[in-house]
Amino acid sequence: MHYFKPVISNKSLCVVGTINPWVEAIGCSKIVTLDYTRSIYEYPNLEWLHVNDYLEEAMKTHQLEHFDTVASFSSLEHAGLGRFGDPINPNGDIEAVRQIHCMLKPGGLFFLGLPTNDNGSSHIEFNAHRVYGKARLDLIFEGWRYLMSKKDTNGFHTIFVL
Repeated sequence: MHYFKPVISNKSLCVVGTINPWVEAIGCSKIVTLDYTRSIYEYPNLEWLHVNDYLEEAMKTHQLEHFDTVASFSSLEHAGLGRFGDPINPNGDIEAVRQIHCMLKPGGLFFLGLPTNDNGSSHIEFNAHRVYGKARLDLIFEGWRYLMSKKDTNGFHTIFVL
């Protein structure tokens, strides 16, 4: 993300899923974190919302907030597996990515960190998380424009910029 810091620093950011707010430290003008935990972190320009609360408000007002940037690192691979109290849904990750697409302003950037498999195969490790290969990534990227990707320093996650 540091390549893009000058482009996103004065923009709005939505962080989807986090245990500890570290992505939020990039310094955007407005930051909204959506998570399945009820943790509350107080930090300037940071709003922390439970995913269900955010979606209920969006349904009530018939409007999603639109962000300049969305980031999710090591979160969406859990979506739909029930590990964090989310509803069981085999396509929860794909549906979450489609919802994120609706939350982005036109031309907005999506930074997505997912565990990937170098041999190209996809699989689920019990209900812990998914590991992504070509077939599942094709489903995730549907409707997005791929800009670039890079392995994280541990080599397990790939960060995609869409």
